[in-house]
Amino acid sequence: MLAGCRILYTKGATPRQIFNIVNHAITKYGRDYTEADILKCCVSFRANGDPNSGAFSSLSAINLTAFDDYFPWVDDVNGYAYPWYLEGIVDKKTGSIIETELRKMIDVLSKKSRF
Repeated sequence: MLAGCRILYTKGATPRQIFNIVNHAITKYGRDYTEADILKCCVSFRANGDPNSGAFSSLSAINLTAFDDYFPWVDDVNGYAYPWYLEGIVDKKTGSIIETELRKMIDVLSKKSRF
């Protein structure tokens, strides 16, 4: 599993893409898929090569999230491995979103994204 995570990290996979990879494994191997099956899907996954669009999409989703306790770092603010695009956007002491910084980064990435 860790090998698959490392591969997806180097490919810049977004949470949504990781969800798609798991769904691909279920479709290809059935509900009894193995870690080896997941690894094969991680290897065959083709990132879109556009980290800005992925970051823009993720930040837009964060902007639309109604409750802070939906965020994956809520139970481990200090230990969570934050992606690069959350730097300066999440207060690392409280886990809260710094709204002004979020809007600034969304604006910057909207100009660099493919959509």
